[in-house]
Amino acid sequence: APEMFRGALSEHAVAELMSDGSPVPTVPGLVLLEAADGLDRGVAARVESEGAFRVMLELHDKMRADILRVLELRERDQLFIHSRTRGFVQLNETIGVPWTSREYNTVIGAEDADGRIVFGPSVVKPTRLPVHRPQRDTAAPIDPQVTLLRPGGDGKTAVENMNAVHRAVKGEPAIVAELLKASGARPTWCCDTAEGTSPTRESLALSALRFRECLSHEAGHVAPTGERFNIRDAEAVHTARRLPGFLVPCPFLFRRATMVPAEPVPLLIYDLVLHLANNARNPEAMTLHMTKLQTEEEAAVVAKLLRTAEELVSTQIEPLYRPGTARVVIIIETPRAMFRIGDMAMAFGAYFAGVQLSWQSFIADTACMFREDPGYRLPPIQDTVIARRTLRTVHDHLVREARRFGGTAVSGLFPELPTPEGMGDVKSPSFQAAMRRFFETSIGALARGFDGFALAHPIYVRYGVAVTEAWRRARAPNASPADKKLVERLVRGVLTADADCAAVLNLMAEVVAPSHEVKLCPREFLAIDVGHSSKYHRLLDGVDEYLRIAKIKSFVALQALTSWFTGKAELAMRVPHPSGRPLRRSVNRATLEAFRWDIWRCVHHRQVPVSDVVRVVFEAMRDIMEGVVAPDRAVDVTFNQNTRRWYQVATNLWLRVIIDDEPPAQLSEYLTVFCNPTVRFATSPWVAASKLDPIKFGSAVDRPGS
Repeated sequence: APEMFRGALSEHAVAELMSDGSPVPTVPGLVLLEAADGLDRGVAARVESEGAFRVMLELHDKMRADILRVLELRERDQLFIHSRTRGFVQLNETIGVPWTSREYNTVIGAEDADGRIVFGPSVVKPTRLPVHRPQRDTAAPIDPQVTLLRPGGDGKTAVENMNAVHRAVKGEPAIVAELLKASGARPTWCCDTAEGTSPTRESLALSALRFRECLSHEAGHVAPTGERFNIRDAEAVHTARRLPGFLVPCPFLFRRATMVPAEPVPLLIYDLVLHLANNARNPEAMTLHMTKLQTEEEAAVVAKLLRTAEELVSTQIEPLYRPGTARVVIIIETPRAMFRIGDMAMAFGAYFAGVQLSWQSFIADTACMFREDPGYRLPPIQDTVIARRTLRTVHDHLVREARRFGGTAVSGLFPELPTPEGMGDVKSPSFQAAMRRFFETSIGALARGFDGFALAHPIYVRYGVAVTEAWRRARAPNASPADKKLVERLVRGVLTADADCAAVLNLMAEVVAPSHEVKLCPREFLAIDVGHSSKYHRLLDGVDEYLRIAKIKSFVALQALTSWFTGKAELAMRVPHPSGRPLRRSVNRATLEAFRWDIWRCVHHRQVPVSDVVRVVFEAMRDIMEGVVAPDRAVDVTFNQNTRRWYQVATNLWLRVIIDDEPPAQLSEYLTVFCNPTVRFATSPWVAASKLDPIKFGSAVDRPGS
């Protein structure tokens, strides 16, 4: 039988791990790997159950063939895209067509041997959902779609997320409370277990527990001072759950059966069943954000998996649960998915609730798709050509497709944050810089027709609800003169500098919602039309300047990876701002994917010497060890006795994914093994991983600090 997830865990690694595993009591066929100290067992026992494990086992066995089919199809499609891209590069060189020409041949629209268009719009354009959408027992999230995308594995974070709409910052203008009161809208907290936490048993179980406690009004947090913080109003927010992609294996739960090699259970199955089993009596919790989907074939398998999971939970765990209660928001993270929004909506049928853009993941995956073309350049997001033309095209397309199938459209995550010292005062320079960017981003999204936007921190939730209410009333057909001035009043009430206000209000005049269908131009759509961009890539400024940027990216990546290994998947790092005011930016796996493909393709196509890239990675690690503070970077994850072993792993892994000729398509293929208890609690995780998979982790550079 084909091996499941062979890219993440080799057959040898699985066999070695099985020797450390223990059968799940009363559920023969499932094997658990537990931490030696048993810490994860105590937390997990509060959310796991025999019934949940039985459902996981049956769901895995029912869906195994379908998952294997789409896994193999994904691999085949990747090989096709890379092979055809190399062929088109040679063809374009032969006929003398430059990359900047609209006549440049790419893999977009190419058919495979079965006549499938692997990358591009489908031939048949779907127009409607094939099934009637039933009414739900509970009210679905109402406009505006202000979504706080954040994990909730600890009590403090969970309470903060649930109380976000009540979190007023010092200096908040009165108009914010006025708009919130008039709106009555409820923001959404989407508990992120896909990117927000490293997938250890303890972190996933904690996240499931805190989420359940929030919905049952049991969550609370006791500060070191002894003060207790409780949820003020559990009905003030909607809740949703962001689930991991089906391509990610569970690092601690395995299926062992006769005649079939032992294999990890998909992490999606573990997390989904845990969520359904713990919240089956609360239909409000059944809005699910599905990640990492690329095609309608994959969407159809995930829809079948969800339908099967609901039926099993209803028959084996909670008879009162009604299959069909769940709703799915598709996270658009890849260019293949962007071309097939309608097809994926059709595949999900009545489950489909809307789409949300993940712009940085989209850019990173586009770089992966075109990695074999030396002409491709990873676009800087701050480039004005991209912001005003490409991103507009993407936004218009996504909003139009969501509307066509009766779904909501949510723009990408706003990642910027004030510094810790500026977080508590609206008038601090850092808060002002962050709010100017927030208004530019949120108003731009609303003007392009989005129902809302995603936020990385609860301090923005009140402002998010306020700006959507002001926008709604200002754009209403019967808006009064006072209502038409609401957005300007809000902006001027928050921003103290006339220049900041003018920048935001001028942007409002430039950006208008789409009034007609924009013709889709694939090159522009994928941010690869570089003809008019003067700041498109640092290589244009010379190799030395590019290496300086590569060093900064490595400096960020090494800290972010170490943070992920130690249990915190998202990190807010200080970044330079054009105004000179300090800001932080949320860094997650999508950021790392974009960074590593940018560096990898320059190494792969011999545009920068590999020895220089290795040098700047070690220089970045040295700066971290020395705790460097500079205008363009600062150490946020301190090098100490606790992080030392993980910095070794981060350095080794980062060098592999930016230098190896055949890197993994997703970082998760290398990260998964380090979430396994056998490796995670080893004195040297890299050595432990090397024993499990000598081919992938067999050699290593010197340990940092040795």
